[in-house]
Amino acid sequence: MRFQRVRLENFKCYDDADLRLDRGVTVIHGLNGSGKSSLLEACFFALYGSKAIDETLEEVVTIGAEDCTIELWFAHGGTEYHLTRRVRNTGEQAQTAKCVLETPEGTFEGARDVRRRVTELLRMDDEAFVNCAYVRQGEVNKLINASPSERQDMLDDLLQLGKLETYRERASDARLGVGRVRDDKRGALSQLDEQIAEKEAKDLHERLNSLETRRSEVNAKIEQFTDQREKARETLEQATTVLEEHAEKREELAALEDDVASLREAITETETERTRLKDRISEVRTERESLEADLEETLADTELAAADPDAVAARLETLAERDEELQARIEDERVEAQKHSGEADSLAETAADLESRAESKRSEADSLEAEVEAARETIAQRREKLDDIDDDIARLETRFESAAVDRDGAEADRDDVAAELREARQRVTELETTLENERESLAEAEALLEAGKCPECGQDVEDSPHVESIEDDRERVAELEADLEDARETVAELEADLEEAEALVEAADDLATLETNRENVAQLVAEKERGIDDDQDRIGTLREEAAELESQAEAKREAAAEAREQAEACRSVVAECNQERQTVKSAIKRLERVEDCSERWGSARRRSSACARNANSRPS
Repeated sequence: MRFQRVRLENFKCYDDADLRLDRGVTVIHGLNGSGKSSLLEACFFALYGSKAIDETLEEVVTIGAEDCTIELWFAHGGTEYHLTRRVRNTGEQAQTAKCVLETPEGTFEGARDVRRRVTELLRMDDEAFVNCAYVRQGEVNKLINASPSERQDMLDDLLQLGKLETYRERASDARLGVGRVRDDKRGALSQLDEQIAEKEAKDLHERLNSLETRRSEVNAKIEQFTDQREKARETLEQATTVLEEHAEKREELAALEDDVASLREAITETETERTRLKDRISEVRTERESLEADLEETLADTELAAADPDAVAARLETLAERDEELQARIEDERVEAQKHSGEADSLAETAADLESRAESKRSEADSLEAEVEAARETIAQRREKLDDIDDDIARLETRFESAAVDRDGAEADRDDVAAELREARQRVTELETTLENERESLAEAEALLEAGKCPECGQDVEDSPHVESIEDDRERVAELEADLEDARETVAELEADLEEAEALVEAADDLATLETNRENVAQLVAEKERGIDDDQDRIGTLREEAAELESQAEAKREAAAEAREQAEACRSVVAECNQERQTVKSAIKRLERVEDCSERWGSARRRSSACARNANSRPS
């Protein structure tokens, strides 16, 4: 809250004043009694009336003036307000002639309505506001010397603990919502971290750098080889030209030498070839015999009865087809095994994720249960506070049951009693003055009478006709003393009545404050109970969701186990097919060996016959 402007007319020592308070710190200085405190009291009076300054309406009006006007402009919560109070002191008792509060929501009129609206707006009554904004002389220790309950009430009003509790509850609800969002984001972030870890494990950057380095090296070598190839082409062209010329001459010489050598070597080669062929015939026969034995031994390991080339080829074709079938089946089973294995890993990962989510929901439900329990304890404490407030309200309402006025008329009755008390005190003062004068006159008359003089004219007593008037004076003094005693008794009675009336006004104000406090506490209790119901529903939902996630996780684990069993079955089939394929390959190798031995035996037989023919032939 910030005061913006205050205008005074006939308020205490101010005839006409208009003070604007700009933003920042405003310092008002002056001598004692110059009216510094009156400016602040004018603001308090404008907001709450005479209750805020402990003075009556007559005392705020400048002496000799009939009207007093206070206007206050202030801002609170970003909204501006204008408040006007006018006091009229033309009759026996000063009265509030005008009290208007102008707000954006509307206009409030009347001292009681304005004070109630200001209290609701600032959430402070007159005492709390004054204690918060201003420390009077002699009241510095008011908070320190207050009783524990009074000090607690003052601190609660000043610190707005009720609103703080509301904000704390809202912050707790917001914290739960943020926690849920945070958990979801953490789950997504964890998945991203796993993907990043997989990419980093592949070391793609290092591989890319290595490949780029290799590419640079290969490009350099290619350029080097290209240069060398061009040089080699030039050298080759030169060498080819030289070789062609040299070859032509050598061909001519070689033709002549060949003719001579061929004639010289023909006979020698023929004899040598004949000897070699005889030896070769012997070797081929030995080889053929060895091949025949090897063929018989190899053929015994096969299913064939003889080394028939067609039968061997047909059997090889059959085994090759079987090998291809086994290879295809192995590939299919391997793919199927990888599929089931990948499916099992995916299901297991999903089951782990579901289990994690279920655990998270159970943890959240446990946390909510703890908060609900704490909220129930808080509600119980507030209900106890409501009971205490109800007891205080009932106690204060009991005071009005035996009183002559109700709570609405307490303030007016207090003002009436105060007016009567002022009149009674004025009557006592008048009687005391009159009695004092009469006593002085009587004392003078008695002194004259004692001196033998007339109390009225001062003549000798014997000659004065007014000597007996002193008795009348004594009777008048006695009557005045009796009247004064009665007036003082009346003042005492009225003071007692005023004390009772002020107690009733205070009780009425306390009742209004207690009713407001009760309404606030009841509202907080209702909101807290609604929050507990929502939390209970949320707890049930979380536990149901956790159970459902756990069930889904169990189903995923079972499916993963089945997928692993299927993958294992596929691997078993692959092992069986590999074993059978090894058998097929062994059979193929044996048949190929039979086929090779047959070809080599036929070749040896043909070479033997050729050698025999060559050995028997004569050179020409």
